[in-house]
Amino acid sequence: MLNRGNYRVVVFSNDGRVLRSFGRQGKGPGEMQNPVSIWVDPNQRIHVLDWAGGTLNYDVEGNLFSEDTRPVMAVGQRMKEIPSGLVHTFSVGWRSDTLLIEQVRIAEATDTAVLTEWKKLPTTTIKHPTCPLEVGYAPVFEPELLWDANDNFVVVLADYSYRLDVFGSKGTLVRSVRRRIDPRQTTREDALRELGPEPGMTFPATEKAPGMRCRWAPESLLDERGYYPLLQALDGLALSPDGHIWARRLEPGDAPGPIDVFAPDGFYLGSLPPGTPFPNAFLDSTHYMTIEADELDVEYVSVYEVQSE
Repeated sequence: MLNRGNYRVVVFSNDGRVLRSFGRQGKGPGEMQNPVSIWVDPNQRIHVLDWAGGTLNYDVEGNLFSEDTRPVMAVGQRMKEIPSGLVHTFSVGWRSDTLLIEQVRIAEATDTAVLTEWKKLPTTTIKHPTCPLEVGYAPVFEPELLWDANDNFVVVLADYSYRLDVFGSKGTLVRSVRRRIDPRQTTREDALRELGPEPGMTFPATEKAPGMRCRWAPESLLDERGYYPLLQALDGLALSPDGHIWARRLEPGDAPGPIDVFAPDGFYLGSLPPGTPFPNAFLDSTHYMTIEADELDVEYVSVYEVQSE
């Protein structure tokens, strides 16, 4: 598991016991600056993607054996290795229509299959009226390209609506799973609530500069950023080792929505109530881990067992 806030990797046993942890913040060999995702290859080697530092490669004991210092945005944003290749999110870049193209791909030794492609609105660079900074902001309600994979299948959220496309490990479409739940239209009032009454950034004090809090006026910030007219149907997607699909619906506000569960053949099994812990990783077909936080925002790992009635 990648503990992003503490710049480390934590290794667990199948029953949830902590075996070891490694990693720290820094710019030296094996150190992390902005870790974003992790995957384990079939040889039990651990790979961490760092937006600033590239790709860090460790053995199962936590020893760094190589690193690729190319910027992550040049090679992908999220990766997961499966027997037939590497599944990853990829930013194609800016096109003449000023849209950012993001794709989910399966890369093999001799070929690359594109599973889905989303077009996103460009970011806007905004100069703060009182603080000495410029910030690149995406429009409010920017959609997230959701996907997950196991050894045999890859499942992706195909678009804003409730449509999940399931692909085989070679990139062939196996089935589509749908529910009659339309994406919710958004309003300017929704976007203002999302920003909050005092959007801004806090910079801690350093030896060279005092700390400061840069606040934006919500109305003017929204005028600069804009917002997406639709809210995507889901904000979480997970695929268990035996092929069950867990899809968490996106609800307005901060509270997590209900989780719909589908059998490997796409049959809808039912929904878990809002607030049910969502899998960060599956240990096996009946156990999964989540990262949660207590009332002091201290993170901890929980292991849950899935029981069928």
